[in-house]
Amino acid sequence: MDLQSGYIKRAASGLPKQGGRRPWMMRQNFLLDLADMRFGRVDDGVLRFGRAAAMR
Repeated sequence: MDLQSGYIKRAASGLPKQGGRRPWMMRQNFLLDLADMRFGRVDDGVLRFGRAAAMR
């Protein structure tokens, strides 16, 4: 997003980021994003899902 406020620029390193491709890129279009959230896959082969103790 193109935000120009000073407080946003100062905090930019701590703000959440988005990826360059789906499913980690939001298009800021409610209907397209809704379809991705309902029917799209989150598993990209890198992110691991599981219990915290099992992840170690």
